[in-house]
Amino acid sequence: MQVEMFTLCDAATRHAGKLNLLGTFDTLRFAEFPAESPPFAIVTSIRFSPDDGGQHELSLVWRDADGEPIDVSETRFTQLDPIDRRDLAQDVWPFGGRTFFAPGDYQIALTVDGVAIAAIPLFILPAADD
Repeated sequence: MQVEMFTLCDAATRHAGKLNLLGTFDTLRFAEFPAESPPFAIVTSIRFSPDDGGQHELSLVWRDADGEPIDVSETRFTQLDPIDRRDLAQDVWPFGGRTFFAPGDYQIALTVDGVAIAAIPLFILPAADD
């Protein structure tokens, strides 16, 4: 399997086999903490090989700066279709506001069948002085 896309963005939709993304990012800045983020989405696109057929369990694991898990997303399942050879799993994971209690470096890991196959950072920083 190969991760074709794994990103945070302001918004995303999936329609007619297409992913539509708006505003990808890796950093959020806040004037004070604790802070509530605006809604956002995480988009994943995984290409499976014919040998990867069957059902797979997908989830996102949030980790703090020490690498400790702090949250796990809902689990999603994808069923690959050997007849149509549909070997692409595309998902939009919407998130409402999340509370961040202090600046820090976070990591979001994409897992398939309980194994982390990719990770992206999310940097939470104080607002920049103008």
